[in-house]
Amino acid sequence: MKQKPINLWLEKLSLWGILALLIMSIIIPLLFKNNNMWTNLSSNIGIALFSALSISKFLQKETKDLIFNEIPLLQRANEIGIASIPEDGSIEILDFKESKDFIVAMNDGKFFLSKNAENLCSRFEKEGITTTFILLDDESDAAKLLCYANGKDDTDTYKNKINQAISEIKNFATKYPKHNFEIYAYSKGYFRTSIILTDTKALVGTYRNSPGKRKLPLHILISKYGSEFDAIQDDIMELRNLSNKLQI
Repeated sequence: MKQKPINLWLEKLSLWGILALLIMSIIIPLLFKNNNMWTNLSSNIGIALFSALSISKFLQKETKDLIFNEIPLLQRANEIGIASIPEDGSIEILDFKESKDFIVAMNDGKFFLSKNAENLCSRFEKEGITTTFILLDDESDAAKLLCYANGKDDTDTYKNKINQAISEIKNFATKYPKHNFEIYAYSKGYFRTSIILTDTKALVGTYRNSPGKRKLPLHILISKYGSEFDAIQDDIMELRNLSNKLQI
């Protein structure tokens, strides 16, 4: 079972306390057993460190319990793995540069590529890791439906945006030949949320329902330490399995 960061920190406090007691109160006194001053001083320091770290662990656990018991919403958010609710949905809050896999699932992805081109290039420079894009099939009914839903008179609007995004990705693949690129076309429907997935985090964005461009919709950052991360991974894998892989 995955440990939450706060629990890992409490375990570290406990471990350091035990190590301090072992080294200062047992090992050092054995090494300097003929020097009473050093053995007494070291033993006292070891006991003091163990006590201080144990008390810190106790106080942090008490604080955690108080917060979660008194504020149920925080407890639920912690269980799910909600790490943040960023306003702009920037990928800078993700470990996108070093993550072995970086997967983007979006209806067209054109705005995402334009907004994050500079940051993405710093990832594309790295070898042996994979960046995957799952976009709508440009010939699917969903691409046309989105035009009606978003008030576009030209029913090829999303088809063109998807093709522009694919063209940009292929240009990146040409520019960075040592990086692994994958593109998938999904034809079973449209995406109700956008998902950006790394090895440790997922950034989920909602879409506005009514036509027109307004303030960016809500984004939620999900940590791998919560219960939702595995469900998001499974969803992405199923989308990829249901999609057609494009040649690059």
